[in-house]
Amino acid sequence: MAGSISVDPQALQALSGTLADVYGRMIVIDKVTPDFGNNLGGAKLISALSEFSSTWKYGMAEIGTNLKSAAACIQSAAEGYAEAEDHVCLATTTAGQ
Repeated sequence: MAGSISVDPQALQALSGTLADVYGRMIVIDKVTPDFGNNLGGAKLISALSEFSSTWKYGMAEIGTNLKSAAACIQSAAEGYAEAEDHVCLATTTAGQ
């Protein structure tokens, strides 16, 4: 049908979960950089890793906020579409009786 829209609530829920998982994996790298500096030594290296870590933390906080927000919005949309689909199915079932 031309101009129709199709939404798969389960796919939206899966996408929401994937975004949440991506965020969880990204924040782990923050814990790795300090270990390199302690093991490799050198003031310049430690300073560079510290600067990278600070920049990384800031960037991950921004991305993390956006990922969590997107995941919540997508989850909400999935629930809304599923509810709308239930209402349509109920209406078509009762109309045919």
